[in-house]
Amino acid sequence: MKKFHFTQFKYRIFFSCGLVALLPLFLTSFFLVRIFDMSLKYQALTSGESQNRQAVQVFAGFLSDCEYACRSLDQSAATILIDSKDDAAIQALYQSLYEAASSMPTDAVFSIYDVGGMQRFTTDSRVAAPSLSRYEGLLQSLVGAPGGIHYYVPENFGGGGREIRFQAAYPIENAGGMRTGILVLDFSEDSLENLFRGCFSSGSTLVLADPSGIPIYASNRNLSYEEGVNLLAAAGELAGTEEFKDGYAYTAAETDGGYRLIHRITAPISASAAASLRQISLLMSVVCLALCLLIAMALSRRISSPIRSLTEGMRRVRKGDLSVQVPVESQDELGELTENFNRMTADLKDHVDEAVEQQKALSAARLRLYQTQLNPHFLYNTLDTIKWSAKIHQLPDVAVMAENLAAILRRAVSSREFVTLEEELETIDSYMAIQKARLPEGFQYETEVPDSLRSAMVPKMLLQPLVENAVIHGVEQDGNGYICIIAAQDGEDLRISVFDDGRGMPPEVVRWINSPSPARPDGHLGLYNLISILKIHYGEGYGLKARSEAGEGTTITIILPMEVKHV
Repeated sequence: MKKFHFTQFKYRIFFSCGLVALLPLFLTSFFLVRIFDMSLKYQALTSGESQNRQAVQVFAGFLSDCEYACRSLDQSAATILIDSKDDAAIQALYQSLYEAASSMPTDAVFSIYDVGGMQRFTTDSRVAAPSLSRYEGLLQSLVGAPGGIHYYVPENFGGGGREIRFQAAYPIENAGGMRTGILVLDFSEDSLENLFRGCFSSGSTLVLADPSGIPIYASNRNLSYEEGVNLLAAAGELAGTEEFKDGYAYTAAETDGGYRLIHRITAPISASAAASLRQISLLMSVVCLALCLLIAMALSRRISSPIRSLTEGMRRVRKGDLSVQVPVESQDELGELTENFNRMTADLKDHVDEAVEQQKALSAARLRLYQTQLNPHFLYNTLDTIKWSAKIHQLPDVAVMAENLAAILRRAVSSREFVTLEEELETIDSYMAIQKARLPEGFQYETEVPDSLRSAMVPKMLLQPLVENAVIHGVEQDGNGYICIIAAQDGEDLRISVFDDGRGMPPEVVRWINSPSPARPDGHLGLYNLISILKIHYGEGYGLKARSEAGEGTTITIILPMEVKHV
């Protein structure tokens, strides 16, 4: 990933466009066709299960209707079979048979046979069917069977639409319990198809099997008996798995009496069709990918060329060549950016040297001005004190004051802009020696500076304006007091505080010192010069902070970087 990150911009555009094009193409080729296929199969399975439930309900109702119709004809048929001379009774029986047949959910032929197997009554409009054989088929299955309805599947699967496919038989008994005949309901393939109409779709095959697994009915009339048996076997293995095998899936349900309803669902898309779709999708993806790569290559070149020219121009500008001009290759946003770059370098060439020289001259002038503007009252008062002390007392203290004043003047006019904190404290010691001579009432002065900070570099004459303010406004008018210089390191910064216990500083002066950019005042010129010197050397993040309470004293803190080498 890092290697790609540092590749040339045009290749990054090229590869990015290629990936953006490849991802949807890949999804289309390898996933969408499969997702589409799976979605159709899921819909087919869901529809098959729904149709299977419907078929189960239909067949359960069908069996219930058969039983009800048989029981309704039981006693009237038994009487007629014993005594068939009453024409009115026979007519009534026929009427009952037709009514029972019409009440069925599908076409049915109701027939009554005597115990010898002779057909006595039927609703079949065709020529009467041959008699039942006592030892074959349905009659044989009822020999010795208890009363109640029985179902039978003839061995003529696939014999045609009008062939009997399913039979219901009901032994007819008289009031004494003697069996006098059999009521038979015959259902052809057409009848079963009408029964299950709407329970299967064109993409599925519905198969009805009896409890022993013999196919009774298949919605696909072209299905042979052997194929029906194989279908039932396959359904036994795959039903409920929601899996398509060899293009088919199966759903199965069992009804009352052990009958099974099987739906064989054909895959919505055959394997060959799905393969063809994938091949076509893959081919289209390859063509589209080639086109995308060509367009990405052209786009990357068009974008990267002016950017590369601008990068080279910026590199030359960084080296100091402000005469560089980049050719404008287009009129779009990149062309406008190039034109702006050319105008910028031209403006820089015209103004940067002049601005830099002016700034250097201004900074040097300010430093010289600020350093020469250190309060002249100090020198005046000191000289005045020396004069009167010499006239009145003629004491050796005059020599000490003159010596300290000379030391201060030597450091003030030195060409060095930065001194160590140790040297700055020596200057303050000389200053304090003179002030103690000026103020015979006396005051206390001390420093709390760790040895590790005494080698820190600070601008020369940094502390003198603050100490002078502490003397004049803090202890001079009261005649006594306490002044302390405290230094501490705060992370990467050096903090030097000057404290006095005098009467305090006016609130407006405190707010002025603490403001981000103090304006030049009429008074307090020494503080203003000191703030300006700190900001010129170190930037806007450094300067003075003041804290004062009336009658409790003032603390002014200098904040500057620790051991910063200033050029």
